[in-house]
Amino acid sequence: MIRYGTSIRGVPADAVRTFSAKEIWQFFRLLNFLVMAYLIGYMIDSRYFPKSIPLAFIGRYSLQVFSFQIVLVFYYTPFRGAIFEMGPLVRLLVQLIAASLLFLPALIYQSLKIKQKDAGSFRLEKQNA
Repeated sequence: MIRYGTSIRGVPADAVRTFSAKEIWQFFRLLNFLVMAYLIGYMIDSRYFPKSIPLAFIGRYSLQVFSFQIVLVFYYTPFRGAIFEMGPLVRLLVQLIAASLLFLPALIYQSLKIKQKDAGSFRLEKQNA
């Protein structure tokens, strides 16, 4: 909480800094991470966990989506301060637009692969004739 320049209401920032920097918390943070990783892994392996088709589509083209995300963040960064000043609703809208734009490179790459596949089958038919 100190990293973001805020503190819990009524609690001095020095107290929050002191208790958050204690080395005993390292063990609990590791334990928390391991328990969450186990639970997420169990949920994914269970048959009751819903399958996310849109996330699987983005995951299929993850390299292209990641590259596009880097470009998106690069162009978003200069406008970040202005967006934060406009209020939480505008921030939420910008985040939703950015998240939906991640489908763009996956859709483009899928259409290119389909075109290449169709062009390749045409070449094979032409050579066999």
